[in-house]
Amino acid sequence: MYKQLYYQVGDHTFCISAPDCVNITELLPSFQPFARQDGEELFTLSLSELPLPQLHNATELTSFEWEGAECIINSTSSEYEINIYPNGDRALQRKMHINKEMNRATVEFLHTPTDSFAINNFLMMAYAFATAAHGTLMFHASVIRHQGRGYLFLGKSGTGKSTHSRLWLKHIEGAELLNDDNPIVRHFPDGRTIVYGSPWSGKTPCYRNEEVPLGAFVRLHQAPENKITRERSARAFASLLPSCSCLRQDEEQYNHICNTITAIATTVPVYDLECRPDEEAVRMSYTAVTQA
Repeated sequence: MYKQLYYQVGDHTFCISAPDCVNITELLPSFQPFARQDGEELFTLSLSELPLPQLHNATELTSFEWEGAECIINSTSSEYEINIYPNGDRALQRKMHINKEMNRATVEFLHTPTDSFAINNFLMMAYAFATAAHGTLMFHASVIRHQGRGYLFLGKSGTGKSTHSRLWLKHIEGAELLNDDNPIVRHFPDGRTIVYGSPWSGKTPCYRNEEVPLGAFVRLHQAPENKITRERSARAFASLLPSCSCLRQDEEQYNHICNTITAIATTVPVYDLECRPDEEAVRMSYTAVTQA
């Protein structure tokens, strides 16, 4: 027998269909703040206790690193097959099949220690893919909430996004961490852009089912001196795109992502911050984003 469990992230509801024997609370503890009783789901992810077969006539679409795992995506005319290898170990291969409408996915549940890692990351991918057509972006960023606005700090891995957030928490009164790795940003047809907490927050256990209007983006670069510049729309688009999780090889999905970023870049301030990891950099970014 299977049970249906519902969750809402970024105002999108999705369903996990799991065997009765699976304890989702233990398997995915970060999802519990986002649980709800029911809803009209955007997509359903089903857990299969049998290994998924290889798709016939599939071709490799892309390969990349995802959350410390090697990831390979294969494609047929109707489905994607996503393989992840935790720690790059081929012996730990896990698989997800997802249709190209992005509303039905199936993931292996094999009763092994990698179940939690695999299902959590496959859910992250399925969510990013399924919501792209609905003005929704998953950013690789750290986000601070302050006085009714959310501020996203972007940058390549190792540039100090989490460090900058921690310095805000230390030096800016009233600052709170909303998410430290994968916040959700949604742009609505009426022009509002909202940032949401999510079940995915990297190494920092910050799983807040909360939302706030988006105040600004700040892309960080390590530098010997602190300097902040507001970017024009074209440059702002180029700053935001690399931080979004999406399947760029899917033309329709990529177009949705680009349209959403274009709308956001023309309505939400985007800054470039060359900085040291110090209080002066925080004061500089705080002054810029709160006076925008």
